[in-house]
Amino acid sequence: MHRQKILNGGAAGGEWRKEKNGAATAVDDQKVYHREPMRRKEFQKPEATENFVSSSLLRRFFERTLVPLSLMFFTPHSVIVLWYTAVHCDGSFARLFHVLSDGGIVAGIGRIWADIHIASPVAVAVIVGYLVWALVLMVTVPGPTVEGPVTPNGNVPSYRDNGFSCYVITMLAFTVYILSSSSSSLS
Repeated sequence: MHRQKILNGGAAGGEWRKEKNGAATAVDDQKVYHREPMRRKEFQKPEATENFVSSSLLRRFFERTLVPLSLMFFTPHSVIVLWYTAVHCDGSFARLFHVLSDGGIVAGIGRIWADIHIASPVAVAVIVGYLVWALVLMVTVPGPTVEGPVTPNGNVPSYRDNGFSCYVITMLAFTVYILSSSSSSLS
């Protein structure tokens, strides 16, 4: 209990005495607690030399431009290559190396991307159908008008707060669709 009071800034039954060097001493009826002052780490400013400025600009370019662009470019290719290895090469990196070594790495990655059929007509129809459904609901379902946060330009956007209603309608419509399609397939 005494320790907790000391940590919270008060002494149990006593007072804090500040010493000349910045340390503090808490005097209690039974014990004396001593706390050293917290010292700030000395921080040395780098000299504003031409070397420092050019290295900080280079570092800033590297951290804020080059690394994000590299991640955006290489991550999708890496994922597709790993997926291709698992699906088309049966997990064999030797077969993947053979695919990539015939004609070069860039041509190999091009062949890998060409083998992938990203969107089937059914997938495109489902996605476009859902987009149209969501847009129609967003416009037609009523809801209270709410003001959003102030933008840096000082604009206050207002929007219709009908997201949860649209969600419930979508889930009910999906349930009805699933039940009707399963009952028609059973008949």
